[in-house]
Amino acid sequence: MSPIQKNMSELDTLLMELPRSQLFDAMDSNKLNKEELERALDDHYLMTLAFVPSLAQFLETLPKESRFENLRQVMRENLNDEIGKGETESHKKLYEDLLRENFGKVPRRDSVPTFILEYWEQFRKLVEQSEPLIVAGAIYALEHQMAGMGGQFVSIQKQLAALGLKDTGYFQLHIDLDGNPEHGHAALERKAAIDAIKNDKDFKDFENGSLKMAELRKKTFDKVYKDVKGE
Repeated sequence: MSPIQKNMSELDTLLMELPRSQLFDAMDSNKLNKEELERALDDHYLMTLAFVPSLAQFLETLPKESRFENLRQVMRENLNDEIGKGETESHKKLYEDLLRENFGKVPRRDSVPTFILEYWEQFRKLVEQSEPLIVAGAIYALEHQMAGMGGQFVSIQKQLAALGLKDTGYFQLHIDLDGNPEHGHAALERKAAIDAIKNDKDFKDFENGSLKMAELRKKTFDKVYKDVKGE
């Protein structure tokens, strides 16, 4: 195992050991009723919408150096999955189908919670001001956490079914795409990142971006849960 691979393995372990968000804990332990879940999914939907332009912006700023080519390809495939240019419908449509089928509406778009705006503002600043591997690390943390929740998604999907929710393809998609340890987005981005990292400074940039986004994501999802519970 190369030093970089060892570093990445240690980072993987560290990301997996970060506490889960209260929202996923609550969903997983059947503490959310259908009305509370509706409000939580509304906010989660707005976070999903904001990911696409952020990912596209990162692709535009990624250096043309050959060592970033695999990373660029993986990120482009990720973006294509999000917008529905691959084999699946867009994540936005799948999410809208989930909410329309179960709650009879298209999610609100005129009132984005402040904490979600702040979350994506910090990500935007990363893209504009940081080294590319800091941003790559931030995106990796997003995908890695989704992969780490693959088993939880199975449990959550059972809970959604118990609540009588239908058309949960959005969750199934993330089980299939993100939860696969060999072919999921996180696994592919890990391999592409290793290709792009040349030295300890590169890895530190990647690690810093990963940890910053993982911690910020948890705080944001915890805020979703607290808003739902009225805390």
